[in-house]
Amino acid sequence: MNFISRYLKNRAIKSYVLKLAPLLSKRYGVSDQYTVGQISRTIQQYKLNSRFIAYAIALYRFEASFNTITRHQIDQPFLDQLRAELANLLALNPKFTARDILALAAPAGWKGDMHTNWEANRHGKTGF
Repeated sequence: MNFISRYLKNRAIKSYVLKLAPLLSKRYGVSDQYTVGQISRTIQQYKLNSRFIAYAIALYRFEASFNTITRHQIDQPFLDQLRAELANLLALNPKFTARDILALAAPAGWKGDMHTNWEANRHGKTGF
């Protein structure tokens, strides 16, 4: 695999984690796995890269279904292979679920550092 295709694949996987995870949980609720239809409809509707949809399916499904086999030719051994590659790439347990991906996509939030303009805030110059 050359540099450009590897870059595009990694970029698509990153968008599947950071963009697709919140969209799936917002549209369909939090689940251990999502259906192929839910994943592909969300990718199409929000215009995410569908070239690497097999990786999106592997992120959000741990069991092969009729649709994974007929629509995308992803049987259980191939799905397990993709999931092992993703687990290695994302430093996850190989038996990860969609909930684990949702946890990766959750915003980090406030870390407890001081406000960037703490001196002005201390002197009452801001609206805090």
